Amino acid sequence: MRATHKRQVHFRSDIYFGDLNMETFQDLYLINGMMDAVHTTDQPLTSIEFNCGNGNFGENYGGRYDPSAADLKARMCIAQGNRLLNYYLFAGGRNYRLDELRSDGNDRIAATGERHGFAAPINPEGDENYTYPRMAESIQTMMAQARQLAVMKEERDQVVFGFIPDYFMTEYRYPKSSVMNMIYQNIEEFRTHGAWEIMGRALL
Repeated sequence: MRATHKRQVHFRSDIYFGDLNMETFQDLYLINGMMDAVHTTDQPLTSIEFNCGNGNFGENYGGRYDPSAADLKARMCIAQGNRLLNYYLFAGGRNYRLDELRSDGNDRIAATGERHGFAAPINPEGDENYTYPRMAESIQTMMAQARQLAVMKEERDQVVFGFIPDYFMTEYRYPKSSVMNMIYQNIEEFRTHGAWEIMGRALL
């Protein structure tokens, strides 16, 4: 008798957008919904990189998220069935140099330099930024309801939101064909906006 092992594929999300507002809330809902549609019953939703920074990624104040950003995004993900959120980047730090220098650019101290994680709720020096209190309160609230959240299931209406993968496989085509270029330009222009930005938002 020969044992066979079935390889299991588990999809995880990387969620990197700022505030949860009228421009982005349907995007997050659809991310979770589409992932859930391809999972089996024993594969819970998971976000392996759930952005919890404040938007100041270059330490130049080029972006500043509302304190509610991580809280509201986490609540929506949990409500849709996420069982694990990896808050990234929760704490900054310092990238060490390699013991053996490679002399190939930055000797592995990262593109931003040795010190990194400027936007994290806890900066490289261990100080909390303005987003930390709201996020900590949100996490404590969810942990207090951990038993219920671990077994709950989202209630859904009898509505199906279609996703056609072929519409997003537009990287390869015969470049000299004007007909194919016209078809692909049409797909790229209309594949998301009407469905996601108009229909999805209206339904939600």
